[in-house]
Amino acid sequence: DTITNTNTSKSSHITDNNNKKYWKKKECLYRNEITDMQKQWCREQVTMRSIISDAMQDQENVLEDRLHHYQRTLLQDAIKELNAREAKLVKGEERLRDEQEQLQLA
Repeated sequence: DTITNTNTSKSSHITDNNNKKYWKKKECLYRNEITDMQKQWCREQVTMRSIISDAMQDQENVLEDRLHHYQRTLLQDAIKELNAREAKLVKGEERLRDEQEQLQLA
């Protein structure tokens, strides 16, 4: 009777140890899986930040190009306006000169 109990006790102890080893392995596998998932998540975050950064840079470049185009357009319009005013002034000066010459002749 004692021998049987001892064998049963040993068998039970071995089963307990096997169960502990099994769960230890499972825990280790799960920890590794979690670590792998965390690493993957970090890689994806880096990729997303890179994509967002590139998109923002592209948008900034587009806006800068639009701004430069708008500034060039404004400058061109201002130059046209100044040229038109200058032409009017030149015509006005010529008219004044002509009138002064006519007054001097009269």
